[in-house]
Amino acid sequence: MSSLYYEAADVIQAFWNRTASLKTLVYDSPSPKKSYLFALCNKTLLAQHLLDDIVINMPELAGAQVSNKALLYVMLYDSTFGQGVRGGGSIVRLLRSAKKSIDGYLNHLMKEANVKSVGDLLPKEETTEQWKYLRVNRAKTSVAAVKQELSTLISEDQIKEDDMISCLLRIPSSVDLHSHPLVTSLSIILQTKASCFPPFLLLRDIESNPDSPLHFDVIDATAAPGNKTTFLGDILRGHGTVFAFDRDEKRYQLLKSRCDSYGSGNITCIHHDFLTTNPYAATYANVQRIQLDPSCSGSGMSHTSLDFTPPSKQRIQHLRNFQLRCILHAAEFPAVTHISYSTCSVYEEEDEEVVRDALAQLNGEKKEWRLERIAPEVKRRGHDCEGLSEKEKECVVRCEMGDGMGQGFFVCLFRREKGVEMSEEERKKREEAYEKKVSEGSEKRVSEKKEVKEGKKKVVKTEKKAVKEKEKEKPVDYVARIRHCHGKRVPLGKSC
Repeated sequence: MSSLYYEAADVIQAFWNRTASLKTLVYDSPSPKKSYLFALCNKTLLAQHLLDDIVINMPELAGAQVSNKALLYVMLYDSTFGQGVRGGGSIVRLLRSAKKSIDGYLNHLMKEANVKSVGDLLPKEETTEQWKYLRVNRAKTSVAAVKQELSTLISEDQIKEDDMISCLLRIPSSVDLHSHPLVTSLSIILQTKASCFPPFLLLRDIESNPDSPLHFDVIDATAAPGNKTTFLGDILRGHGTVFAFDRDEKRYQLLKSRCDSYGSGNITCIHHDFLTTNPYAATYANVQRIQLDPSCSGSGMSHTSLDFTPPSKQRIQHLRNFQLRCILHAAEFPAVTHISYSTCSVYEEEDEEVVRDALAQLNGEKKEWRLERIAPEVKRRGHDCEGLSEKEKECVVRCEMGDGMGQGFFVCLFRREKGVEMSEEERKKREEAYEKKVSEGSEKRVSEKKEVKEGKKKVVKTEKKAVKEKEKEKPVDYVARIRHCHGKRVPLGKSC
């Protein structure tokens, strides 16, 4: 068996372990054939989801005891889409024995995708670069007017309307619009299709029926820079207010500037931490839906980028704790029945695992919250995750680089049938109790910080005292002192 397979498997396993970027791993490899190594690794990683499908659906592969998964994937790629595996070994024998089944499954996929060769099933790196998406700001203009304006730059057949989101257009990525008046005036927003999913899916019932009598408010919990926020405002015009939160001063100023310029007139920007917001405050009594797009690793933005260095496990753990807190806090708002949760991450730890943990903590004996199946037009669904049922995995949506959505993305929708009904007196009581809890928690944190600070001071003081005591115990070496002073100009009346 070629040593290149083993070298590629080592690199891919390290990449899966988030050790470093693909470029760095290949560069650091002892392989003398770095260009071949990089090509094989890159192509295998690009085809990973297709290879996953093949392995899962082939009993010969799914049930095989393979100690080196990365090696299996490298050789499966080369045997199926490359030059064909060479040499011997257990994995080579396994792939040869499964060849007939693999070919049959690939023929099935080709018929489904209406393509003529297995190579057409592979995602292409350049796919995401061929098109860019534009979202039309319907508070300022119309899709027809934007298409007419764009037709002065490119031919009409290069301007495509999205078949799912009516205000979304697609044009060749080679067209530079950054300084175009349509962009600078916020008449159009440069935004990927995947990024449009959270507001669209959260408010799809109103988007599909603008004359709906529904009237409610929405919270965007971590809103800056505001692309998703302004889309919420666009859809919700005439139906309610969007409360957009951000705790960072600079991000808040950017958010407010964009939302004010957008012109939908129904977005209220709030410089505050969503996690410390009182869910029982009268201001949010009519908030029935919440959009959560919290900080994440951003791995979906660049999961095929060769310069992307994966975050540490500690960083991922910190992020998922924050993401889970956001979901749990959103569910405390009594009138809320819909919560969208999304990330631009492709890691299960930030996606399916967070959703699983949230459902477990939200639901006791009475299963109040569930996942709703969204976007039936999108085929790619959730990854396997212990604790999530097959039905629940089918409820979440995934986008990958090469899907035509513009980026890697994850989105799902938590639902409950109705909110918590309470009298005004009860609401006020809970509001006061919550404020008291937050205040006590804040005081406790300040006290804990003070104790830690005082503790550190005591440790430093004790250490300094110990050093001084030790110095006192040392005998004075007068000879050394004299030598040290030799050649120095010592002022009269002073000793060295």
